[in-house]
Amino acid sequence: MKDTAAILDILERTYPDAKCSLNFTNPLELLVATVLSAQCTDERVNQVTESLFNKYRSAQDYAGVPLQELEEDIRPTGFFRNKAKSLKRCGASLVERFHGQVPRTLDEVANSSRVGRKEIGRTYRFMTRELKLKLMPTRPQDYVSRFCSELKLSGEVQAKAADILKDAAKKELTSGRGPTGVAAAAIYISSILCNERRTQREVADVAGVTEVTIRNRYKELTEKLGIEVQL
Repeated sequence: MKDTAAILDILERTYPDAKCSLNFTNPLELLVATVLSAQCTDERVNQVTESLFNKYRSAQDYAGVPLQELEEDIRPTGFFRNKAKSLKRCGASLVERFHGQVPRTLDEVANSSRVGRKEIGRTYRFMTRELKLKLMPTRPQDYVSRFCSELKLSGEVQAKAADILKDAAKKELTSGRGPTGVAAAAIYISSILCNERRTQREVADVAGVTEVTIRNRYKELTEKLGIEVQL
């Protein structure tokens, strides 16, 4: 770790204004651009992704496209056959395991890699500290769409959960609390209000939190927001 810190210090002094030179607008695009950047300049990758990202907008798109077509689309980046296979496997994995979304939570990243949760967390804290990264924390709203999809809940439930979280944020009920737990509680409440009831256990399993967490957040949200729920 001491050697790593020394290297990071040198890099910071040498390249004080360094930033990611790959163009992207969302996590999936960054993931794809990173795969394409192997043995290829970032400038060339950006040239390719300018049209690529307009054609492929979801993990499903990468998973479903014929391999030869994808190979031709990324050919200028070099090693296009292996990269195309990697992108298709990646897209299929995201669809199968994460409903098409790039893993966001620590548990999701750990479950999709060969690295333990503690090691990822320790390295994450070290890198953010040493690189002085100011990363915005995830919000409960970031999880509503995926959780509702996994629970097979309607758009009405999703919209209601979003409204609850919006009101909760105004009353500062989301600050200092785990975003997945707050999102899960909002979805649990919404499923009942919209007559699409899911159990606390079902929601907890999808959100990766405990039923106790959902009960605590549920009680807080209903009491502070004046929500009446018929259990």
